[in-house]
Amino acid sequence: MRSFNEIAGKNDGDYAYNAARVPLRLADSDKPEVKKTLDKMLMFFEKQPVIYGGYTLKGKPLVKNQSNSFSAPILYATKGDKNFSNLYASQRWIFNYAIVGKDYYGDTLKVLVLLKLY
Repeated sequence: MRSFNEIAGKNDGDYAYNAARVPLRLADSDKPEVKKTLDKMLMFFEKQPVIYGGYTLKGKPLVKNQSNSFSAPILYATKGDKNFSNLYASQRWIFNYAIVGKDYYGDTLKVLVLLKLY
């Protein structure tokens, strides 16, 4: 039985690995309230010069590196949305690098997005 005080990781409560796939999941909904939430997330990411691998809920990067785990779901969430075409273009970097097997979670999200897009 899980305790309510149990912590999965030091970044619980942040936009970290447990939340990275949220844009991917929201993008498949046709509900207006979900689209509104997704658009709010994407507006935040559109303002970032680089999408880093996690953020605090106040918008500060948790790390200073990019990650397939975060960029692939954002790429998918911007598909076909003219309002976020620049964000879509900026996240296409994930296709420039081969899958080398060192990032199971990121590689999995990258492949999933590739399959869903094409």
